[in-house]
Amino acid sequence: MKRKFKLLLALNASSIFVLTPLLTACVNREAINEELKRLNANNFDFNYPNKNQTYALDVKAEQFTTNSNDQIELVEPKIIEQVNQEAKATLQYRLKSLKTNLNAEIISDILTKEISGFKQGLSLEELITNEKEKLNKTNFTFDYPDKENTFTEEAKLEKIQIKTNNNYQNEELKNLTHDLKTNSISFEYQIFIENFYGQKISSNVKKVTISGFKNKQTFENQNSVDTFLASYTIAENPLINQDLNIKLYSTSISEQNAPYFLNLVNDKEINLKIKNIKIDDNNLNQISFTLVAQKGDYTKEEQRTFTFKNDVASLTNGLSFNSIEELYDVDYAFLNSLAGNDLRNKTNLLNSAFSKKVEKLNNLFDYEINW
Repeated sequence: MKRKFKLLLALNASSIFVLTPLLTACVNREAINEELKRLNANNFDFNYPNKNQTYALDVKAEQFTTNSNDQIELVEPKIIEQVNQEAKATLQYRLKSLKTNLNAEIISDILTKEISGFKQGLSLEELITNEKEKLNKTNFTFDYPDKENTFTEEAKLEKIQIKTNNNYQNEELKNLTHDLKTNSISFEYQIFIENFYGQKISSNVKKVTISGFKNKQTFENQNSVDTFLASYTIAENPLINQDLNIKLYSTSISEQNAPYFLNLVNDKEINLKIKNIKIDDNNLNQISFTLVAQKGDYTKEEQRTFTFKNDVASLTNGLSFNSIEELYDVDYAFLNSLAGNDLRNKTNLLNSAFSKKVEKLNNLFDYEINW
């Protein structure tokens, strides 16, 4: 059997009877509505730690607090605007009542409040401009491992090592070029901040050059020269016309005529020459010299000797002089005028009194007075 409940009001001349639960419900509803009006009126102040030392752009919604006397709680707080140069921020939120006597969860509509009193700073646009200038002035350091043994044309972007800055990141390296003339590589990069007040800021494109790579052509030239010199023996030029009956002596060779008298010409595209020629004091038929071998931009020098089969002593046979006048015209009058003078360390003055009659003895030997 279903029970039926009816609200009965019994009236007489002396009394009124009212059902208590119904009255209580009506009173609560009115109190709840009043509390909701109080929340939606949004007449509350919020607190923020170190407010006057905090820039508006650095404000965090979750750090706002309410006054305990207000008996409210911030729900879903969110910063919707930050005006740094005016030291203010706008907070969006709902308010929840903390009154326990109402036995109800009372939450306001979505509300906003402009909150000022923060530390004044530059606008976001100005901060971005300043930060980009910092990025443009900041350069990362790059290196390439074992570059001395890496051919320039074989260098790769992915092998480049980067020493980064803790504050910034770098975009992927790009536009790699190889310069075989300078043994270097060049590439481009940018550095950036991923989140600068919600925005990504990148520097201008920067170009970097790394030098000191191995030149492949130089390496090949070096191998060619080293291989050639390992088996090369200097000798008289086999192409000299034998009909000319040219005899070569240690005194015959100079830097200028060596290409004609010695076997310096070859089919390996290696340029050979000699310099610093000296006759051995202990063997007048032997010369020592510096052999210079060059191919492309690679040059190598070695010390060599060569002994001639023709004896230079045969050229001196018959060379005999009994007086200095056989070799020089002597200005005795000038010498007499120097009598009584201190002639030490005045070799040039003395030599001026002697004029050679021939430039070379037997057209081969230089000669001079040994004072």
